[in-house]
Amino acid sequence: MSAQSSSSRYVTGHATLAAAVPMPVAVGEHLHGRFEFAAYLHARAASMLQPDVALTGGVTEWLRVSAIAEAFGATLSPHFLPELHVHLAAAVPNCPYVEHFPLIDDVLQETLTVHNGRVAPPDRPGHGMLWDLSALDDLRVR
Repeated sequence: MSAQSSSSRYVTGHATLAAAVPMPVAVGEHLHGRFEFAAYLHARAASMLQPDVALTGGVTEWLRVSAIAEAFGATLSPHFLPELHVHLAAAVPNCPYVEHFPLIDDVLQETLTVHNGRVAPPDRPGHGMLWDLSALDDLRVR
């Protein structure tokens, strides 16, 4: 079976689900690029997208996914790396959520602080992630 037919089956299955349930259907943790996300939107197979900047093609492609989602009236809730995604969420009009996924907190100098269910991006330039180099060194295979 080709990757195309497998991908089409997922879109079709999600479209069937989205038509049958009253709640939003989210997709995208492992989708790559705007064209894969657009297929779900065209098929009305999802109303919430979860692009992961590290998997979807970087910041520029993540912003393209956001623009396509906005055109379809879809919401974004990025997957993983909240310290990175909080800046992107603040930059677009259709991203009210940032997934709190503390998997790598042990190797960060600073993590996001949630106050009353809300987070804000750090007030410094760059992507927002401060790596704890000594914690990373402890994980190095010598």
